[in-house]
Amino acid sequence: MRKVISESEVETVDLKRFHEVLAVASPDDISGVAIYVSPRLAPFVHPSTPAVTTDTNYLLIVVENPDDPETIERLKRLVIPQKRKA
Repeated sequence: MRKVISESEVETVDLKRFHEVLAVASPDDISGVAIYVSPRLAPFVHPSTPAVTTDTNYLLIVVENPDDPETIERLKRLVIPQKRKA
């Protein structure tokens, strides 16, 4: 899943559903600056068993300048406390 929002919408979104939160300059961007990345491990399976497919849910936050350190810190202050509640 991939959801694109503006910075003003961060507090209205349930962040528990997302594995990665990225700051991007445009809604069409494929990659961005990481705000939060969930630590995940692949599920363990027997060597003769096919691996389980895992999906990654992305939340893209559109900001004017995603490379600005102040913007990244501001977004982290919004996102990380909500992720810790999860």
